[in-house]
Amino acid sequence: SFQQTAITNVVFSKYGNLKMIGDYAFSDCPNLGGDIYMPASLESTGVEVFYPCNRFTSIKFDPECKIKTINRSLFSTTSLNQDFILDTLVLPSSVTRIEAYAFKYQNFKAIKITSNEVPTLGQPWVFHGSTYEILIPEGSYFDYTEQKGWINDYRIRLNDGVNYTAERNGVLYKPFTDTTAFVIGCTDTFKGIAHIKDTIQAFSKTFVVTEIAANAFQ
Repeated sequence: SFQQTAITNVVFSKYGNLKMIGDYAFSDCPNLGGDIYMPASLESTGVEVFYPCNRFTSIKFDPECKIKTINRSLFSTTSLNQDFILDTLVLPSSVTRIEAYAFKYQNFKAIKITSNEVPTLGQPWVFHGSTYEILIPEGSYFDYTEQKGWINDYRIRLNDGVNYTAERNGVLYKPFTDTTAFVIGCTDTFKGIAHIKDTIQAFSKTFVVTEIAANAFQ
């Protein structure tokens, strides 16, 4: 293991045979940074492999990577770095599960899901402390909202290419399921009394308003 060592970079062979990286293999390496590339041959990892990875400048998976589970705290860090934004992380289509804290506090431009099925989320808070968009396949928004965890943290913005935000008298609503919606806040110029509707008509449907998001009007 390289745990608690002074290594500064790790490079996996792009055309090698690496299939598994064990628990804590590169954890608590304070100087570990640079670009990290997860190769096509990789099938699994243990927990907290790179935790806390505060210095990575790029995180990429090979499109042919065979990994099915993004394990606990794989790429989590200790605090959100607002001064540096990582490029969009594209997860390979093989991913079917993302465990707790997998990307905690990582400041990506976005995370893109390419799997044909909605990945199962481990609990708690896979994306804790982050505010990026989750780019999902076109037309799949309601498939994701129906799966546990995908919009529990309302700072995470699911984006399937369609704007699902509806504005009514300055208050902003977003569908939660096929029949329910939640309040996500108000427009930047809104002042006065926020009248929360019982139902809204939007996207050729009727939604019952059942929740107000955390920090909605903060």
